[in-house]
Amino acid sequence: MTYPGATLSVDAQGELVVTTASYTLVQSAPVAYQTVNGQEVTVRANYQLSGNTVTGFTLVGYNPNLALTIDPAFVSATYLGGSLTDQTTGTGAILGIGNPAGPTLAVDSAGQAYVAGVSDSLNYPVVGTLGAVSHGLDDIVVTKLNATGTALIWSAYVGGSLNDQALAIAVDSAANVYLTGETGSVDFPTTPGAIQASPGAASSNQDAFVVRINAFATALTYASYLGGSQRARSAAPSPWTPRSTCTSSAPPVRRTSR
Repeated sequence: MTYPGATLSVDAQGELVVTTASYTLVQSAPVAYQTVNGQEVTVRANYQLSGNTVTGFTLVGYNPNLALTIDPAFVSATYLGGSLTDQTTGTGAILGIGNPAGPTLAVDSAGQAYVAGVSDSLNYPVVGTLGAVSHGLDDIVVTKLNATGTALIWSAYVGGSLNDQALAIAVDSAANVYLTGETGSVDFPTTPGAIQASPGAASSNQDAFVVRINAFATALTYASYLGGSQRARSAAPSPWTPRSTCTSSAPPVRRTSR
């Protein structure tokens, strides 16, 4: 696996540390075993690196005559969506690579996950009153999950009557949530005193937007269009806060193996 633009290293615990200019991702050490006489026997496995690519594993105590299992496991995994199409922004959701977007997953210091994306569904799971119904064609959806991934803390639609999509999300130390992306709606919800209360782009184009949701998801603290007469989009990771998963001082995002 290659991590474009990243520096790779292995720490003292055997974890893979992926460092970019914006944030750090930590992949837990690989777990490997062989079945010997009906028993699982652990095989020590270490990441093998070449530049910004994980090229394989080095093995200690490996019997080449027996099958080997390198077995990452999910700590939690769940579907999230309604009856139609629901998606995050693409393959670069965590690392900000692939589609031209920032991360659409953020994790706070308590391990709670915040997911942003776009939904065509009229029955996307909603918790709370911030955005209880779909407003248009493609709506922004934003959801907060508990640290074990077993429950939704809050979940909402955000958007106007046309196409809206979130392209990046961040969370600060007070659990306020920041979204940015693009909207084609002329009635995107803006707040009093917004920097730009009306769209700047023609109806055939789209504007960028910026939104802040309070920690309890009871209100938009602020929401504004950002754009001129042509298409504008915002997908840059947020530099607003040291708790943002997109800043250089953010806590590492950890993926855990079995």
